[in-house]
Amino acid sequence: MFPTLVDGERLKVQPNHPPENGDICLIRDKLSNELIVHRLVSQEPMTYKGDNSLNLETGNLFILIGVCLEKRRRINKAIAYLSLNYRFESSLVKRVISKTLIRLLSF
Repeated sequence: MFPTLVDGERLKVQPNHPPENGDICLIRDKLSNELIVHRLVSQEPMTYKGDNSLNLETGNLFILIGVCLEKRRRINKAIAYLSLNYRFESSLVKRVISKTLIRLLSF
């Protein structure tokens, strides 16, 4: 999840904590049983997205395991909003601007 997280970084996850838009969440894929760390970008419906991904993960295929409270910052809501603009359906200009702002806000 570049640039917010780096490979090998450890996260302290709080189970059973209500997530807010922008929170970094640990989720489990029901099909592959794989653990994934993504940002919650929308609660209606529950939509997750990796900061460096163009795909939105939506639907009942994911189980929320916990929320990383150490990385909770006000700026996360702005990153979540920008993440919604950084996807395949967006124009190239919108994706480039959103990606640049996400990287600047994550430092």
